[in-house]
Amino acid sequence: MKKKQVNPIIDKITDNILEGYNPITSKDLNSVMKDIFENAIQKIMNKEFDSFIGYEKNDNKLDKDNYRNGYYSKNVNSEYGKMELEIPRDRNAEFEPIIVKKYERDISELVDMIFTLYAKGMSTRDVSDFMYQKYGVNYSPSQISQITNEIIEDARLWQNRKLDEYYPIIYIDAIHFNVIENNIVTKKATYVILGINSEGQKELLGLYIGENESAKFWMLVLNTLKNRGISKIDIICSDNLKGISQSIETVYPESKQQRCIVHMIRNSTKFVYYKDLKEFCDDLKTIYQANNISNAEENLDIFEEKWGKKYSASVLIWRRNWAEIITMFNYSPGIRKMIYTTNPIENLNSVFRKYTKTKRVFPSDDSLLKILFLASQNIMNKWSKSRVSNWSNILNEFEIINSKE
Repeated sequence: MKKKQVNPIIDKITDNILEGYNPITSKDLNSVMKDIFENAIQKIMNKEFDSFIGYEKNDNKLDKDNYRNGYYSKNVNSEYGKMELEIPRDRNAEFEPIIVKKYERDISELVDMIFTLYAKGMSTRDVSDFMYQKYGVNYSPSQISQITNEIIEDARLWQNRKLDEYYPIIYIDAIHFNVIENNIVTKKATYVILGINSEGQKELLGLYIGENESAKFWMLVLNTLKNRGISKIDIICSDNLKGISQSIETVYPESKQQRCIVHMIRNSTKFVYYKDLKEFCDDLKTIYQANNISNAEENLDIFEEKWGKKYSASVLIWRRNWAEIITMFNYSPGIRKMIYTTNPIENLNSVFRKYTKTKRVFPSDDSLLKILFLASQNIMNKWSKSRVSNWSNILNEFEIINSKE
C-alpha cells in the first residue's frame, strides 16, 4: 500500500508542536490544538482589522477618518472548547470581523445546527431529541435553552447597532404574541420597523416588545432610531397606530406619512353589509387609484354622497385620515406602489408567524425576542442578495424631490 503523502509544511509544524508541547494523551493534544486554533483566529482577525483601518498600529498620523479604539473580550465556543478572543474596535464602530462574525458566539457546526433548529420554531426538547438521534450528542433541553440564551446579548447589540443616516422609506407595523408575565398569559405586541435603505435593500431596523401604543412610546422608539444614526426619512408608512402621527411630527417633522390603504379598506368595510360590499369596494377603488389628488378628492365627495348616510362611520375613517392617505399622489406609480400598503412588513410578519407557530405561549419577553432575532437573521441574509426593482429611477426621484424642498 502506497504511503500517504504529507504536506511538508504541516509535517514541520507537527514536529514543532510535538517538540515544544510534548503531549502525552489525546486530551493533551486537544489542549494544544485549542491554543493553536485560538492564536490563529486572533492573528487572522488582527490582520483583518489592520486592513480595514488602513494604518499600522503605532502610526500616529492625525489625518485619519477612523481610529483604533482598543479591544473588547468575547467568549466563543469551538470544537476545542471555550475560547476568549480580543475583538479590535474602531472609533466609528464599523469593523465587522469575517473570521468570527459580529454576533457569532459559537464557531462549531453543532451549535449552529441548534440555533437553526430553534429559529425554525422547534422546542428545546425537540432540538435535544433531534441532536441525539441525528448526531448522537446528548444536549438536555436545559442545555439547549442555555446555548440559545447566549443569543440574547447579541440581540441587544443588534437592537442598538449603528444605522444609516438616510432611509427613503420606513414601514411600521405590529404583530401579537402570547407571553407569560407575572404568571399570567398576556397578549403582547411586537412592533416591527422595516426600512428600505439607499441601496434599495430591505433592512430590519428594530423589534420592540411589550409596550402599549402611546405617543410616549413612539417618541421613545423614534428617538432611539435617531440616536442610532437616522437623520432623514422621506416616507413613513404605518397603520393607524395610537400616538404615532404626533410622534413622527415631533421627531421627524420633515418626513411624509402614508397611511396603509389596505388597512383603511379593512377598517372601513367592517360594518358594510355583504350585499353592498363589492359595489362599496369598487367605489373605494376610484379614490385610492385616482391619477392625482384632485381626482381622488372629487371621487371621495362622490363616494360620501352615495354612501355617507348608510355608512357614515366608514366615510369618516377616510375623511379623518385624508392628509396621510394622499401622500402617495405626490409620487410616481413606482413609489406609489411601494408605499400605499405596509405589505412588505406584513410579509415579514407572516414569516415570523411561520417560525413561531409551534409556540402558543412564550415564557418571557426574552424568549420571544430570541426566536424573532434568530428568524430575522435568516431573513436578512436573503434580503442582502436582492434589491427593489428599478431602484435607480426611484432613488433619483427621491433626490429630485428632496432638492426642491
